[in-house]
Amino acid sequence: MSSPTQLLDIYRATSYDARLPGGARSSLKIGKPVPEALRVWVRRDWPLLFISACNPHSKEFAAVDNRDRTRNLLSRLDRSRLRRLVGVGRATHPAWRETSFLVAGLSLEAADRLAIEFGQNAIVVAVNPISTRLRVYRNEWRTRIANDADIMWTGR
Repeated sequence: MSSPTQLLDIYRATSYDARLPGGARSSLKIGKPVPEALRVWVRRDWPLLFISACNPHSKEFAAVDNRDRTRNLLSRLDRSRLRRLVGVGRATHPAWRETSFLVAGLSLEAADRLAIEFGQNAIVVAVNPISTRLRVYRNEWRTRIANDADIMWTGR
């Protein structure tokens, strides 16, 4: 099991890719501005959220379990009637890949509920086009991690 600091380093190095209408791809990176293609897609429907249901608390689940969890999250997102794109989080070291969704306009409160329900350590958030941040749900990590402008703590 990776330490919180190691996990945050992995999250920072991960590419959060989404497939845009028409097939082009665009990626979010922690601490970086939102790419122009995603700014156009999101329009005025901020925040932009990248969320997964896979591998709760970064513990590897069987592929069939992750597929079921992803279908459940997709169903929940579809009921919200918000715009969303299929995405994948891609880490290179260690190699890791998770099916995810990029959602426009879901409130942070609703995103928090989904992230907690699906056991996520964190989600990726852009409340505006200036910067992409990591919204962390593991408050016990606060004592181990220095203040970082790219991290949003939830207070949970």
